[in-house]
Amino acid sequence: MRVLITGFPPFPGCPINPTQQLVDAIRDDAIAVNGVQFVSELVPVAYRGVEEVFDRLISEIQPSLVLAFGVGRHQSTLRLETLGVNLDDASIQDNASELRQNKPIVKDGPSEIANRLDLELLAKELLRAGVPTELSNNAGRYVCNHLLYYASYRQSQVEPAYDFLFTHVPTLENGFDLDLTLKGIEVMINWHE
Repeated sequence: MRVLITGFPPFPGCPINPTQQLVDAIRDDAIAVNGVQFVSELVPVAYRGVEEVFDRLISEIQPSLVLAFGVGRHQSTLRLETLGVNLDDASIQDNASELRQNKPIVKDGPSEIANRLDLELLAKELLRAGVPTELSNNAGRYVCNHLLYYASYRQSQVEPAYDFLFTHVPTLENGFDLDLTLKGIEVMINWHE
């Protein structure tokens, strides 16, 4: 099984993005699961760029599972995002200096797309393994939500099919723990298999 793990570089208001550390750790073989090939990549904090890079990665890697990670500024746990909303509406620019306000991600796309996985069950597994986790139905309206919605929208259009999960991690100041997050990834993969 091939698993794609994505994270983001720093962006305005977030000078150190812990998801970049996560991607680097996976590249350095910080995690191993029998029968799983990991590919970890940074995707740009840019509305247009994230779509292009995501599509390229899906085409090249053809993963069975995509675990996308972003940083949440006001949390201390892993936050499994259950819902992507078809709206970019942020107060800050992306890394390509684009400001999007009240703009749909996919013209004529559904207003929201729910995750197809049983995230309540996954959250219970993570908690049982000692990984603090909560469910969220609000991924914001910045590039994290953009990727969540876009990847969920593309799931039905891409062959071979892939499962997708977007998870927010805490900032360093709010207690991001690399080892605990890696443990969470192991739980996610074992649960998915």
